[in-house]
Amino acid sequence: MVPVLLGAGTPLLAAGVTTTRLSLLDSHPYPSSMVGLTYQVVR
Repeated sequence: MVPVLLGAGTPLLAAGVTTTRLSLLDSHPYPSSMVGLTYQVVR
């Protein structure tokens, strides 16, 4: 899993960008310490 960076600076998304609700379906850890995540859009 790639960590999220929080703090001051240039935003990654513009103000007013619509968000999408997601539900976690599956997670798969890898030996390299990364985690694969599978999501589904919540309708």
